[in-house]
Amino acid sequence: MNKGRFITYSILFITVCFVFYLYSRQTAEKPETHTPDVDRQSTVELPVDISEEPVINESDNENIALFNKAVGLFNEKDFESAIPLFESLVDFDYKALQVLGISYFMTEEYEKAIASLEKVLEVDGNDFLSMKYLSLSFYRIGDMDSSNFYAVSALAVKEDSDLIKLLEITDNIKRENASVFTSEPDTGRHRVKEVLREGYNRMNDGDYNGAMYVFKKIEGESTDAVIGLGICHLKLGFYNAAIDYFANVLADNSENFIANKYAAIAYYKTDDIDKSLSHVEAALAVKDDRELHTLYDKLKRESVAHKGFIEVSTLHFTLIYDGAEHRSAGRMVIDILEDAYRTIGKELDFFPDVPLSVILYSDRKFYSATETPEWTRGLYDGKIRIPIKDIERVSKRSIRKTIFHEYTHAVIHKMTPYCPQWLNEGLAEYLSKSDRKKTGQVIPLTDLEGSFFNLPKNKISLAYMESYSAVTYLVEKYGMYRIRRLLESLSQSRSLNQAFRDAFYISYDDFVNQWGRD
Repeated sequence: MNKGRFITYSILFITVCFVFYLYSRQTAEKPETHTPDVDRQSTVELPVDISEEPVINESDNENIALFNKAVGLFNEKDFESAIPLFESLVDFDYKALQVLGISYFMTEEYEKAIASLEKVLEVDGNDFLSMKYLSLSFYRIGDMDSSNFYAVSALAVKEDSDLIKLLEITDNIKRENASVFTSEPDTGRHRVKEVLREGYNRMNDGDYNGAMYVFKKIEGESTDAVIGLGICHLKLGFYNAAIDYFANVLADNSENFIANKYAAIAYYKTDDIDKSLSHVEAALAVKDDRELHTLYDKLKRESVAHKGFIEVSTLHFTLIYDGAEHRSAGRMVIDILEDAYRTIGKELDFFPDVPLSVILYSDRKFYSATETPEWTRGLYDGKIRIPIKDIERVSKRSIRKTIFHEYTHAVIHKMTPYCPQWLNEGLAEYLSKSDRKKTGQVIPLTDLEGSFFNLPKNKISLAYMESYSAVTYLVEKYGMYRIRRLLESLSQSRSLNQAFRDAFYISYDDFVNQWGRD
């Protein structure tokens, strides 16, 4: 890390600490508002996760200077002056939206805060701090349902006492339309809240099976528990079971926004585009939601691209392809997929127990359905999507490499949603028997932790080569067993530093500073 980046990140850390201090002061100065009793000593995450990808482009000195000026104004509590500068930086780096959203919150421009933070979630749907401040912003404008939704979503990512208290407050406001706390709370309702809290905590820890056990205790007493059960099943890949839970909620209240939203996602995972569209439309009729708009657009594109497609199911896969163009390829692709299931499953000691959808497209339909760059040769986004042109003329070895590559991504995603992209791509290249040349660390590995779609086109090939080289080094030095240990640690929401220590007995920082520098 060079001196300029270190200074920038240091400024950003100070900024975040100051944001939380100001928020605590602001809530304390507004006793007339139903605000959670915030622990003044508590801390929050950085609003910009600098471990995921760099905040700035070091070659862009003009924007770096502007960013530093905006941070300086923010630190001086001159939010009004900082806001237009952050607004000019949102195209420079989308994460500036997060700081901008918090700035709007500090100036009590809650609608603008909501608009900015929801855009962050379009890029990173699991961003904890954006969901937290969205919950607080909706609470400030009196939208208790939206406040609850984002509080629950945030708690599914990380435990937070402020949000738990906020849920209690909004629940009392909605149910009793009276004071924040009743003098003699109902013991039955209190028990339900305590059980819900335990369920949220287990979800936050990634213990979805444990959370389901907890939610089951109050399944007949709480709609939130039923929704929690549905979300847990969805996270575990049991999509049909999740659909059943959401259907039970919707049978009593067809306008329940959260149940419709997650039902739409579950149906999408089962390739039922029509039902997914139906629930998206039902949810949007209740509340506008950018994530659902994105899903709606995706469903529309796929419904056009999938016309004339047929479906073939096996124990482990559902293959969807154009019956006219790829009929002769179906059997061959299924055979390769089953081989990947056995081979990669043995290497990573992981065998998904839920069938995986695989879709074959012509090149034209693939790029129109996925809107990916033209250099993309396959995609895993919850489903494996592969463009195959003139399949009879393409070598089986080439198709095999592509399928093994994308299936590796699918397995890694099932093992852990927290995986730096260079490790993800490097493993996919290694396990698909890539013939790429090896290289040292030309691009800093810290710059390859986020999506490669954001890289300049002339760096794509080098990024894959470097990722393959780094993973090959780790496998050859430590063995695949240690790679599995690394993924297991990441699945427990460990930091990269801790996960590397667990697996290789060195920190991630030390690895980045040492590997491939000679």
